[in-house]
Amino acid sequence: MAAIRTWGFILCSFTAGIAGVLYASWQGGINTNVNGGRLVLYAVAAEVIGGTSLFGGRGRMLHGVLGGLVIGTIYNGLYLLGFEVQWQYIATGLVLLAAVIVDTLSRRGTGAAARA
Repeated sequence: MAAIRTWGFILCSFTAGIAGVLYASWQGGINTNVNGGRLVLYAVAAEVIGGTSLFGGRGRMLHGVLGGLVIGTIYNGLYLLGFEVQWQYIATGLVLLAAVIVDTLSRRGTGAAARA
């Protein structure tokens, strides 16, 4: 079990390093003034919309990828329509809020059914 966890951390670190190199090449250099808040918002929103629970962390990788496609579609669609950045944040936040509410209500229903 410990070996699997260790290899999981190694694989995660390796892919994060590859992502860092790709991000640096995309930017054309390294800058410490990175807008990480937007990236974190989109990452969390993609996972929650994909079905990963904020309360238990259960979910599937494929669902996270599908959630990422939904977030990417929202971002790209609003950008192509010419909306300003704050409206893109608002739309993403509303979709994220709806996903959290659905997750909370479904957990509440599951807990009641398990107790009965």
